[in-house]
Amino acid sequence: MEEKYKVLWLDDAFASESSDKLNERLEKFQQTPLASSFEIKKVAYAEDFMQEFAKNLYYVVILDVFGYSKTDVNNKNITAGFQSALKVVRNSSCVKIVYTGETYQKNEDFQKYIENNAKDEGFEVFNKIECPIPDLFKHISSKFDDLFFKDCPIIRKVFLMESLSKSAMGYLQEVRQEYNDVIGKGEEPSQKGLNSMRYCIETLIRNDVVKNNIVKLETKTQLGECMYKLYGKEQCPVLIGQSLIYLLNLANKLDHEDETSEETFRGYGRMMFRAIYFAFFTCVEWYYNTFKAKKEDPLSINIDKDSKTCESDKYTQSRLCAGKEFVGVIVEKKKKKYIKFSSIFVAIETNDADSFPKGSNVAFVAQSRPRIKNSNEDFWFTTDVKLKEDK
Repeated sequence: MEEKYKVLWLDDAFASESSDKLNERLEKFQQTPLASSFEIKKVAYAEDFMQEFAKNLYYVVILDVFGYSKTDVNNKNITAGFQSALKVVRNSSCVKIVYTGETYQKNEDFQKYIENNAKDEGFEVFNKIECPIPDLFKHISSKFDDLFFKDCPIIRKVFLMESLSKSAMGYLQEVRQEYNDVIGKGEEPSQKGLNSMRYCIETLIRNDVVKNNIVKLETKTQLGECMYKLYGKEQCPVLIGQSLIYLLNLANKLDHEDETSEETFRGYGRMMFRAIYFAFFTCVEWYYNTFKAKKEDPLSINIDKDSKTCESDKYTQSRLCAGKEFVGVIVEKKKKKYIKFSSIFVAIETNDADSFPKGSNVAFVAQSRPRIKNSNEDFWFTTDVKLKEDK
């Protein structure tokens, strides 16, 4: 069965008391063949949107300006809920749509807000009248008509990883473009794509294999050192190790030892090009399944760990997992209240943060997004917090 593209849609029209016809139009669309490619999750409030986005993997998000939070339902300006939801998905590589009414699309404040906060982050704005739901989803569907993703579907999940760095994203885009040009359009392959593959793999795996004590690297490392050191480790299957070295050595030798490398590379023909790419796909799939597929679980490979970091009790484990519930204590830091969990300070992004007494225990659902100054680090926050009931 072909995997469906998961869509998370925020619109106040999905509230039970709404008289808007959007629900009716969406139900009609869901009877069409095009809709069978999508699994649509509807939410009416920003808090539900942010919790759902943190908990599950979505390929598409659709936001309405009237994406209220539960505390600003009567606010007729650009809602706080819409702004909060937009911030959460801003750094994601999913398809990002703002789908709103004609009045707001022409509103000067709205245009300025989108220009300053969303335009450079990949958001597209559509008018509900000029672009009915079937046309909107035809446009969304065209985003997935990509040979690179079809031949290695898991790479789309890699693109959506919160921890994906800008450099790794750049290399992935270069590899994707080369693959689609050569395999899809019949163009000649180039050396650039091969080099991008080895840079991409090295950039992807370095932090995780070091963080999990699989390899140790010096402060200043040479390109490929991580891949060489990973080869032969018990956590790295032989097939993966061979694929890593194959990619690394082939690119290195063509780059440094062959005076006619570009010509020679093309001479291998398309079958050789496919073989190189499928070695790359193998490495990426292993990386994702090993380190990222179940981000809420401890790493599922055989490495030595401090047992204290992997307690099964959700109230005592010392690392956060997005979408899961934890218990922490209210503290004050720089005149703002946070939830302290282990050594992590969790921001409270609700309007009633000050109502929680300092020192009180609270239950909260953890959410995360990349930090603005360092996208490789998580910024932890919550929009779902309540005083913990003692039993």
